[in-house]
Amino acid sequence: MMNPEARRERLGRVIGGVTRQAVQDSGSAGVVLLDAAAPESGLGYEWCAAALGRERVLAAPAPGAWLSVGTASKTTLLLASPAPAALFPLGDIYGSALAGLCPPWNPPAPIRDLADAAGGPEALDAALRRWADERRPLPEALAILPAPAAALVRDALFANRFARRHCGLVPKLSSRTPGIDLWE
Repeated sequence: MMNPEARRERLGRVIGGVTRQAVQDSGSAGVVLLDAAAPESGLGYEWCAAALGRERVLAAPAPGAWLSVGTASKTTLLLASPAPAALFPLGDIYGSALAGLCPPWNPPAPIRDLADAAGGPEALDAALRRWADERRPLPEALAILPAPAAALVRDALFANRFARRHCGLVPKLSSRTPGIDLWE
């Protein structure tokens, strides 16, 4: 098992490379973090700034050609529709996994409610991981959750299918990534 600092460094390199390429391919001057108030946006800012330089990362919309960057986690991209962005650098990292990389994960209220119903972020992400990464049938994947939570998560997954397919660029860090090869 990779130590947390080495994992953070490896993830930063992968995400930085994808961010640099996205900025180059889009002809943008840099990126704009859309949710600078979110706790995890500090990590997104750090990795984007390491890849592009601090002067090319803004925390608010600016005139000109800037690439929009959202800080939604994989959990959020699977279950909800975050503010539209061209790039989600944290989009293939489950919310519960962000705890070891940045301050505690603070998801949008609907995701926080799902996590509470599931028994916490780790339980919610364990069920999502079984479905998304391990490709288990949805009923089997959700069977580890209390029945009411499983129904809520199932409904959220179905309701969010369109947004999951059209979520913007997400650096591929796992076997199935929102927007790339996670279509259900």
